[in-house]
Amino acid sequence: MKTLLALLAVALGPAPVLAAGLTAPRTAPVTAPGSVPATTAPAPLNGIWRLVGEVELDGLRGGVAVRPQLVISGDRVSGQLGCGRFTGTVQATGSEISLKVTALPPRANERCLFAIPGNFYRVLNAADHYVINGSTQRLVLFSDAGRLTFERVGYVTPVRR
Repeated sequence: MKTLLALLAVALGPAPVLAAGLTAPRTAPVTAPGSVPATTAPAPLNGIWRLVGEVELDGLRGGVAVRPQLVISGDRVSGQLGCGRFTGTVQATGSEISLKVTALPPRANERCLFAIPGNFYRVLNAADHYVINGSTQRLVLFSDAGRLTFERVGYVTPVRR
């Protein structure tokens, strides 16, 4: 039994040790010749994120301010902006990201001003790069239209299709 464990340890080799805050280099996914690699969100992006700071209704000062929530799972994104809800798609490779979200209409018994697309949706849809800190607790989306910083409030497991 000891010989078997020793052979197994040699075959597997030592596990790489990473310094705090650093992540292991990512290797390119292996795909069959002629196929297209998947562009769903990488695992660290999957989760429930809340905006750091608040969003006010466009054109109104001193009104109700809310902290939008973003849920990324695989190639889908959804969330809430106050009483307003949105849904869409996400594609990410390396540090590049593409979000396409649309505001959902309010429910029949709701009157929701946050369902009207505004600056938050514009900046979210314009995001073209992202950074996740080493502890994966902060997500920053960058675009020419602005920067959005989110903090992780939960995790999700993408559904396999």
